[in-house]
Amino acid sequence: MKRLLSVTASAVLVGAPVLTAVLLIALAVPAEAQSGPSCQPPTPGQTTNCTFLESDVALPPMTVTPIQCPDGSVVPGGTLEVTIENGMFHITVDAAGDFWITTTIEGTFTFIAAPSGTVFNGHFMNWFGVEANNLNFVNLGNLTFVGTSSAGSTLSLHLVFHMSVSAAGDLTIFMNTVC
Repeated sequence: MKRLLSVTASAVLVGAPVLTAVLLIALAVPAEAQSGPSCQPPTPGQTTNCTFLESDVALPPMTVTPIQCPDGSVVPGGTLEVTIENGMFHITVDAAGDFWITTTIEGTFTFIAAPSGTVFNGHFMNWFGVEANNLNFVNLGNLTFVGTSSAGSTLSLHLVFHMSVSAAGDLTIFMNTVC
């Protein structure tokens, strides 16, 4: 787990805004939003699974920075408010201590663009996964926002993030943005 936290922290420090957004949305859910049994610590030598569901969770407003699109356009910065309507978080830890984490959430969002004040309302979807063993690590994320303003302007943003560390210690990071 220390390796996961240090690799995640390193990615954030080198400017991985996608990972930051994914982590904020996927992991910032208050404990009272969880349903079902709480996760128990894994028992050494045994495989442990834990799943919990999220629904109707409004996250605190988040300030976001502008995003440069490949075509040269810019998605403006502003304030993002997200409500998770449906979400699932699943963890598996096997007998060797290898682990898999996956999260799928979807819901609605309101984005207030700065400095124009244009308000976009729409739907978002997030899938996030981490897999690790004693030699390898991979962290993947997909985040999509599609919204419309009252004037008919559209906001469409799809972010893909990949970070992995091979058994040889080679780090691979890429992010793709589609606007």
